[in-house]
Amino acid sequence: MNPAVISSRSEASLAAAWAVMHYLGEEGYTRLARKIMNARNKIARGVREQGFEIMGDPSVIMAFTSKELNLFKLSDEMVKKGWYLMPQKGIAKMNIPPTLHLTLTPVHEEEADHMLEDLRECVGKVKGQAPSELESFLGAFGLLLDMIAPGEMDLASLGNLLSQIEKNLDAQATQKLLEALGLEKGFPKEMGPIYQLLAALPPEIAELLVNYVIIEIFKRGI
Repeated sequence: MNPAVISSRSEASLAAAWAVMHYLGEEGYTRLARKIMNARNKIARGVREQGFEIMGDPSVIMAFTSKELNLFKLSDEMVKKGWYLMPQKGIAKMNIPPTLHLTLTPVHEEEADHMLEDLRECVGKVKGQAPSELESFLGAFGLLLDMIAPGEMDLASLGNLLSQIEKNLDAQATQKLLEALGLEKGFPKEMGPIYQLLAALPPEIAELLVNYVIIEIFKRGI
């Protein structure tokens, strides 16, 4: 909760929530909670069988990781199947690995088997897949930014650095960089490379880069 205008809400949503709460009643909420727990148990069992490690003790939110797979690429493959597993880049210095997480709802009870089948298929596609040319390029770009001491960089100096990089790259490399950062018309087709880039950067530099990209999107009218 915060007092900003952006957090204000219409009273209509409050009234709707009150009506739904009374319509469902305790019995209805218990029934929905049971569906969520059934979905959780089924999905947890399924992802463990596929070799993933579940982080913590999941309830209505589940996060899992793998040391063998590029989770960001796996997330993109699942999006193509109609599933959005939210990538989290982790924090290497705190030994928190990258994860995929999902919020469970009652409808997942019936869709769990379908999701696990698609997950298995996508794992097969991603496993052993060599990095793409774009991923290699962004990896090198991330190493360059990682050499910068966070305390020595602010938004203006990062913007100047990226402008110089853009000017000195050849046309093809510049196009790849702009497309990957979402600074060309149409935005990125896949988010995996961007998450991979952010995961390679110190948190302070990653935050500056996100702010820079958002500002540039508005400046360039994308």
